Amino acid sequence: MNKVRMPQHEVDRIMSYKHRPLTMPPGYKNFSKELLACFPVPVDQLDDYWARKNKIHDEGAKPILEEQERIRKEYKEKGYAEYWITDDEDQAATRSRAPAPGRRRGRPGVTKKHTGGTKKL
Repeated sequence: MNKVRMPQHEVDRIMSYKHRPLTMPPGYKNFSKELLACFPVPVDQLDDYWARKNKIHDEGAKPILEEQERIRKEYKEKGYAEYWITDDEDQAATRSRAPAPGRRRGRPGVTKKHTGGTKKL
């Protein structure tokens, strides 16, 4: 495993996340009966339903918020952020290489000679 510097676009992407709780619009109990019938639970249980959904939502956001805090701390200490990459990711990065030299696809009306030149048809 190697520790590498995190690119700025990745830092910006992680830091742009803002955690907001899930809420119902104010006055939702005054919605029409047809609209309230579309909800997955009866109206009197909606508050409990949203509390459960928010708990799941908060648990899902916890790793992102921890990563944001780690990046803030590293930026304050070092001026940049780092992350660990595994050997598999490192090998995949080195495995990609530049394309082979020369033209990849033929041009209509032009053929390549075995001697290295081109011949127009």
